[in-house]
Amino acid sequence: NSGGPGSAADDFPRLVNPWAAVISVGAGNRDGDPAPETLAALDGYTGLRTDERGWISFATDGKRLWAETER
Repeated sequence: NSGGPGSAADDFPRLVNPWAAVISVGAGNRDGDPAPETLAALDGYTGLRTDERGWISFATDGKRLWAETER
């Protein structure tokens, strides 16, 4: 999801209670993504933005979850 307007319903994060939210945003994005509404909906959760972190990878051993980023 690009994090544009309307991409995250206000109650969606509360309903799924994510460990982290990945927001795919191109570096130098001129559309203003992610939208302020998206960031507000994800407030209080770990947010990983591709424009800031580069690639994002997750791994699990079935009990624990790790995130690795390019930067």
